[in-house]
Amino acid sequence: MTILDLLKRVEDHLAQELTKRHLSIRPLRFVITGSISSISGLLTIFILVDGFGLWPVWGTVWANVVSGLIGFLLHKYWTFSNRSEAWHWQAVFYFGLVLLNLAASAGLMYVLNEMLGVWYLLAQVLIIFGMTTFNFFFNKIVVFKAA
Repeated sequence: MTILDLLKRVEDHLAQELTKRHLSIRPLRFVITGSISSISGLLTIFILVDGFGLWPVWGTVWANVVSGLIGFLLHKYWTFSNRSEAWHWQAVFYFGLVLLNLAASAGLMYVLNEMLGVWYLLAQVLIIFGMTTFNFFFNKIVVFKAA
């Protein structure tokens, strides 16, 4: 069973409940995909910083790369159910957003961790929550818009 099969099973169960309440499944898909992507990023930064002694700002950079790759694939094929063959343009826009997130994340990590003394993992979680809404609408409207 692949991760997409597992996500489909979870979605089917939740979709039934949301449909009863006239709610859309897409924001929930975005949160689940984002959670998977974010957890992969948190694991990456934890391993790099605590395991290898990497500076937290560089750990944030690599965490964004890992979570960006996972996020692109899951958002394209599951969150937005996008089967467009123009994946290369979608990737350009998506990874443009990843670069914007990377710059914002690294800057915010520097401010929160280096200047304010916030524990790096807590700072990373705050950064993730702070950027989620913007990312949803950018992905929906720009990256994976309906063809």
